[in-house]
Amino acid sequence: MEKIRGIYTALCTPVIDGNVNAEAMDKLVNFVIGNRTAGLVALGGTGEYCALTNGQRIDAVKMTIAAAKGRVPVVAGIIGPGLPEAIEMGNKCKELGADAIMVVTPYYVVANQQGIYDYYRQVMKNIDLPLILYNIPYRTGVNMLPETVERLLDNDERRQIVAMKECCPNMGQVLELLSKVRERTSILTGEEFLFYQEVSCGAQGGILATSNLLPKLWADLFDLIKAGELQKASEIVIKVTPLLRLIFAESNPGPLKEAMKMIGIDCGYPLLPLVKPQQQIVDSLKVELKKLLDWYK
Repeated sequence: MEKIRGIYTALCTPVIDGNVNAEAMDKLVNFVIGNRTAGLVALGGTGEYCALTNGQRIDAVKMTIAAAKGRVPVVAGIIGPGLPEAIEMGNKCKELGADAIMVVTPYYVVANQQGIYDYYRQVMKNIDLPLILYNIPYRTGVNMLPETVERLLDNDERRQIVAMKECCPNMGQVLELLSKVRERTSILTGEEFLFYQEVSCGAQGGILATSNLLPKLWADLFDLIKAGELQKASEIVIKVTPLLRLIFAESNPGPLKEAMKMIGIDCGYPLLPLVKPQQQIVDSLKVELKKLLDWYK
């Protein structure tokens, strides 16, 4: 797999009447690819992996691959806490034709750094696919430190680790990670609010939830930052922030799925335990989305 660079969309999973909807998935995938997304991530947190049945997960990966038609890479996210499930799902995704897997740090049991290291080593040993590491400590309660990432890369004989999605909100840790490994693998931010800072400091892109809604804006923003057009980039960041605040006012992807309906792509409603966002948020979303899209043409 070529080096990962640019914006990868963390796809919503369009579940309608209890099933993953192929027509909606096709519409979503064509929309984001047509607006310069560089790759797709099915079944990440935005894709509600933990709320889906195994059959729904497999359908989502199949439909994403079918809709992509080889135009961009498709990464399958694995957000379960256990090693046997991760290995089984990873090998199923390889069989389906995924280009890579993204595996979150094991959670609930709260492993130490040695346990995290050993877990990923077993994933790499048992699944013959390129791997994106995924650290999101405010969701998992587990934080993979930069030295653990460095150690995994040191012992990656087959060069499986092609990227890391870093969602640590501590910018100091992110900078340490970049200083240690940015020459060896792609660091991709998963944090819209830190995108400008992290890409400016050497991150190679992002795996973003709001790229479902604003794929071209994020692709343009990435290009501007990498070209050193920081003034133009900062203007976009300031303009998009009020909308982002609303999209993340409740747990993702609740408000995001409402916003997707507003642009004509129905991804259904969030799956339990998430519920439809408060009407006040929905009303404000309509106002801010229209304002942004009127400005960013």
